[in-house]
Amino acid sequence: MLAGLYWQRQASRGRDTEQRQQRRALAERLLRAAWSAAGALGRLAEAQRAEVARVAAEAVALFVRSSSCVEGRNGRLSLHHHGQGRLGERKLKALTVLHNYGVKRPDGTTAAQRFFGVEHPDCASKMASLGRAFQRTNIVRDIDEDHEHGRLYIASSTIERFGFPSPGKREALLLDQIARADALYEQGLGAIALLSRGRRGMALSAALYREILRQIEREGYGRNRGRVLVPGWRRRLLIAKHRLSPNPSPRHAAALL
Repeated sequence: MLAGLYWQRQASRGRDTEQRQQRRALAERLLRAAWSAAGALGRLAEAQRAEVARVAAEAVALFVRSSSCVEGRNGRLSLHHHGQGRLGERKLKALTVLHNYGVKRPDGTTAAQRFFGVEHPDCASKMASLGRAFQRTNIVRDIDEDHEHGRLYIASSTIERFGFPSPGKREALLLDQIARADALYEQGLGAIALLSRGRRGMALSAALYREILRQIEREGYGRNRGRVLVPGWRRRLLIAKHRLSPNPSPRHAAALL
């Protein structure tokens, strides 16, 4: 009966006349079977039948049609579809993952966590930490170049604490910024093992970027003006060690230098 009432409600929402007729026919067939004299509902008294019909109609009004086993996914993607044009296959998969594993309720749970009843590794936040580590590495590497173009991405509170990052006068500031970047790398590296593909490439990228921090240390924490560059031979060695490792990781590759 619930299925019949549901399709009865959905009949008017069909995309064309043919689909609306199909839904009405399906609803009529299901309701006839539900109220058949040979069935349990057909043997109820008139007052009981009316009460069952009322409760069933209220329940059907709460239904949300979805082919996903995780609540809300189809509705959310439908909004994206209508607002941004047809979704490509790759974007659809990405948005599905974000909805199921990235979007959290006020209680901190994701849709996948509520469905499976267990916590899952927080790949999204770890990958975000890795992205912030890359960004902070860029900032400390490009201090002089950015300043020449009228840009400065160091927080004003950090400058107030350690002073302006002038060449030869920024060791304390860079020590602080490098420590923060390293902490973000440590938080983010755990996301690489959770990737379905591209783990080797991401691990190498993280190792190469983190090596910039080590080069800043080797060159005396900004003693000289200019952009810090990791020597080509060191980058090539890092890549070679990474490729030869059966299970490469940024930590492993960096330790080999």
